[in-house]
Amino acid sequence: MNILRVNGKTAAASREEKGFAYLKGSWEQETEIEIEFDMKARLIRANRKIHYNGGRAAIVRGPLAYCLEEADNGRYLDLIAVKGKAELTESWDEGMPGGSVTVTAQGVRDIAGTEEALYEPYEWREEEVEVKAVPYFLWNNRKPGEMQVWMRVK
Repeated sequence: MNILRVNGKTAAASREEKGFAYLKGSWEQETEIEIEFDMKARLIRANRKIHYNGGRAAIVRGPLAYCLEEADNGRYLDLIAVKGKAELTESWDEGMPGGSVTVTAQGVRDIAGTEEALYEPYEWREEEVEVKAVPYFLWNNRKPGEMQVWMRVK
């Protein structure tokens, strides 16, 4: 927690435990409590018992989950891997419905393979890409397309 205010004045919690801040004091019947949480974007991983998400990460910012959309990252989102040590950059995007913070990171896209052949010899080639993530609750509001929350990590 970054900032805690009671009736506009900076306050301190008597204790913090398991994500809860405990306040003590005598206040008027109408008391305003403000809390500002850290909303820095970060990568998280799932419990390793969730095998499908092994080697994958999701972007979260505060309580919000983010996702990749085809509208920003092109088709075949499963071919994108975000760099695990990449810096996550937050920016305000007026192009999102109502305006919203989006998150970008450096990643790679597997560019091997074609859509013509059912099977072909495997050849690994990749290109550097900038990955753009949008708040999950806003996905599919611009145009239809793929969406992905859990991204491969390289």
